[in-house]
Amino acid sequence: MKSSVRLLILLASLTGCVKEDTDLAAGNSPAVALPPQESRESRMARTAPQPSLQGDAGEPAKALAQSQEARRLIAAGDRDQALSLLEQGTARFPDSRHLHRQYSDLLWDLSGGTDPELLRKSGEEAARALEIGLRSGSVDYQVTRRLAETLGRTGDRQTFERLFRQALGRDPGAAVHLDYARGLSLMGDPGAENAFRDAAQIQSNGDAVVEYGEWLLDHGRYQEALDRLPASPRLRYVHFLRGVALEKLNRAGEAGQEYARFRDSSAAFPAPARFKIEGSQAQAGIQFEETGRS
Repeated sequence: MKSSVRLLILLASLTGCVKEDTDLAAGNSPAVALPPQESRESRMARTAPQPSLQGDAGEPAKALAQSQEARRLIAAGDRDQALSLLEQGTARFPDSRHLHRQYSDLLWDLSGGTDPELLRKSGEEAARALEIGLRSGSVDYQVTRRLAETLGRTGDRQTFERLFRQALGRDPGAAVHLDYARGLSLMGDPGAENAFRDAAQIQSNGDAVVEYGEWLLDHGRYQEALDRLPASPRLRYVHFLRGVALEKLNRAGEAGQEYARFRDSSAAFPAPARFKIEGSQAQAGIQFEETGRS
């Protein structure tokens, strides 16, 4: 492993750079918050069964084997060894999408969503993975999500626009539109709203409309959020968001009815802390992230 990457991680741990990501300033809708040492995705990867990787056409079997070994090391908690393996692997197999993607993911986790140099490196690896996939005619949604999270934070607008223009040209579906919107939102770009709207028009009752609703709530546009969020949603969390909009519109009785449809689910899926309304009786019993309390 190169000493520069090792030094970055050491400095991050000494200075407290690897810490929990917080909501962005200026009311921008943030990406999922990260705990200090390990992201939600890493915790899931550590506890979930690891399926066999399916290589791209022409991707060497040895590259896939290294990627599989890195996954095993990460699942076992040996991220330093995994980092070394992935750095060596991407140098040895520069056209392996899986190795670049996994290296990007690990750097993202180590950055805590805050360390600028690790974010920059993670973005570079994600960009490489996307370009490899595009050459074979595919768009990797895990990679577009990582690009949104990293480039949105580093503010590399030129690279961001170039890569998403290519990705949307190949796959104009809701997933890529949504990642484009996430990145713009992180950069504080007003164009995020149009991108969220485009994604929600394609996917009217899923993640896209949920995140557009969150974005509207974050910007104090409660009536628009209520109008946009479906009254009979597939996801119970939408009931919670509708409740927040209603309560902010001084319709506490209706808000309570919406909250009631989500309350039991919040034990397993806590609501974002930024939507907790201080002194709210209607939200009583709902579990929120970070505090773990109602």
